[in-house]
Amino acid sequence: MNRHPELIDEIDQHVNSTPKPASSGAKAVRRTEIDPAPVRRRVRQIIRDGIRDLENESEEDSITEDLEEVIQDAQAFSESRDGNSAIVMLEAITQACAEDWSDLEDYGADSDATVAALNEAWTEAILSAELTPEQIIDLQVELDLARLIGQL
Repeated sequence: MNRHPELIDEIDQHVNSTPKPASSGAKAVRRTEIDPAPVRRRVRQIIRDGIRDLENESEEDSITEDLEEVIQDAQAFSESRDGNSAIVMLEAITQACAEDWSDLEDYGADSDATVAALNEAWTEAILSAELTPEQIIDLQVELDLARLIGQL
């Protein structure tokens, strides 16, 4: 260093601008490949079963409980810092609910609890996801459209 004292400042600048490694306490971000089709089928089945129960004048509300179970499955990904996988699941859940909910409304089904659970799950997923600017815009558009048509 005595031969090149000017390098000291350059080395200091480089060391201070280099990203620090993650602390040993940080969890590794897990990426799970999620197929949304089975999730969508499961939600549709829950809604069909709920309609059948309502047609049979059942007083039990299995729809809300069963949908919240599926939503909790998505939230488990957010909790393990895999928000991207949670988003894939939530998109499938939201789309299936949006497509079939009008059938439930004909029987007076209440969507408030499901909407609240979805809102919470979406928030957690978005906050724990690693999204590109394009993905953020796509999600904003999708969620804004869902709100506009009264589905969320």
